[in-house]
Amino acid sequence: MKKIIFLGLSTCCLWACGSPSVKTSPSSAEFVSVDTLIDMQISLLDSVKPVVNKEIFVDGQTEDQRIKDVDWGKELAIFRELDISKPGLQDNYSVTSPAPGVRLYTLKSGKNSVVQHLKIQFASGASQIARMEGVIAQNNYLYKSEKLLSLDFQTSDQNSVYLANYKIKTTKKILFGDEEIMQIHAKLIE
Repeated sequence: MKKIIFLGLSTCCLWACGSPSVKTSPSSAEFVSVDTLIDMQISLLDSVKPVVNKEIFVDGQTEDQRIKDVDWGKELAIFRELDISKPGLQDNYSVTSPAPGVRLYTLKSGKNSVVQHLKIQFASGASQIARMEGVIAQNNYLYKSEKLLSLDFQTSDQNSVYLANYKIKTTKKILFGDEEIMQIHAKLIE
């Protein structure tokens, strides 16, 4: 218990000084459970039922959509791929704090995982997430894909965090095929 309190105080002190810190063996407390965050957002969004304005770009073609009934479980499923909080994955990442209120998880050299990096920006100290963005990449000699994912959150008057908008950009390239690019920019409206 003393070790956890010491690590927590050390992290706060390093953030207060504003200097980047690098930890080669991060503690579990430094990781955010993306699955839990997504589950909470699905529950909240299912109860609020916001309208979603989407801009979809596929291979140079643009389409605008306004969606009233959204299956949030399916809509946010792709973001679960950013969850690196599982014990088997945590040692694969270096944790840095490049700025106050920012935590950056970077895949260590020689480690194997699809999440290349995950950046979390906190509002109100380190208690509430304001933004999350990450890169997922898979490469082999036949196939290359990359996903750039981001979620932006707002804080309500009741001090709860809710999803405000999200972006997805996927790039796929198969050997001897054309590169396929798809982007989705979505904004939630009440």
